[in-house]
Amino acid sequence: MNCTQFKAAIEALRAGEPGVAVCDQFRAHARSCPACASEFAPFLSTKCQQITDFLAEYFEGELSADQRRVFEFHMNACPECKCYLDSYRQSIQLARDCAQPAPPPPQRLIDAILAARRGQCSNG
Repeated sequence: MNCTQFKAAIEALRAGEPGVAVCDQFRAHARSCPACASEFAPFLSTKCQQITDFLAEYFEGELSADQRRVFEFHMNACPECKCYLDSYRQSIQLARDCAQPAPPPPQRLIDAILAARRGQCSNG
């Protein structure tokens, strides 16, 4: 990856376009190019483990604007973290779904059960 490709990929990711390279490729270029490293340091210094540490805050809307921008940049650049984020999002939804109280049974069902029981009692 050269500087032009690096900067184009960074700008695409900033715009929210899908990742064109994995985080390791960005970091490898940044290690070999001090100019790119200094310009994009906040985006490149964030590692996958740091991102996963902020998942709860991300979903609760508790990240600062800068933290959120770096978080979302990383998600666009890193397919593994994007997959993890998606599974985390699904887990939250499943937990919310399970926490919802079950709706009451339809009145027709209640009436049918009561009628059937009355029939058993009178026949029985």
